[in-house]
Amino acid sequence: LGSDFGEFLVRCELSETDRNRLFRANEELGWLLRFNEALHANGDADSMFKRLSREIERFVPVLGIEMVSLTGESVVRIGSAPGTKVPASVERRVVSRKCSEALASRYRIHAPAAGFKVKRLECLAASDSDRSGTARRRVETPLSHAGEVVGFLAVEMPATLVDGSIIDRLIASVAGPIGLLLHKNADREKIRSLADHDALTGLFNYRSFQEIFDREF
Repeated sequence: LGSDFGEFLVRCELSETDRNRLFRANEELGWLLRFNEALHANGDADSMFKRLSREIERFVPVLGIEMVSLTGESVVRIGSAPGTKVPASVERRVVSRKCSEALASRYRIHAPAAGFKVKRLECLAASDSDRSGTARRRVETPLSHAGEVVGFLAVEMPATLVDGSIIDRLIASVAGPIGLLLHKNADREKIRSLADHDALTGLFNYRSFQEIFDREF
């Protein structure tokens, strides 16, 4: 509602608790509007994931964020603090297996662990509270499009957080737009592949080679 919202609340005869609640609701609504605008402006899934990670940190200290997408190729995106070591191939297999088991148990989706591509993205700020032994609370929601689950999104935060319900609301609110984005990305990749490859052999077509030659030259 803009900068006039504070003046409006002052004129209303509301308790301080009610004013704080309305301030917080207005802040959440503004965040959702900005995030949805960013989704339309930039359709890249990695950029969207980084932006989502940074934006959520405005509300609560995030200890970890994870997004699994099943459209096109199965990808696990993991938000980590700067300087975190990229997981080795063995650790990647562990991550893939956990995601595969989660999809099978929670959403009845068969996704072989061998088909996952794991991405570790350094998109979270370093936090003093992120130590081993820190009690964590995990908020998870499915990402769906047209009634079909296309992945899931999970956020971990300190279990001692006073008001963690805000993340529950935000994650539930962005699940639909993110699911739509993943679906659109998969459609664009299919169209690009059909335009760049020969249907019979699967090789790059003449137009693709011309673009490659121009770029390399």
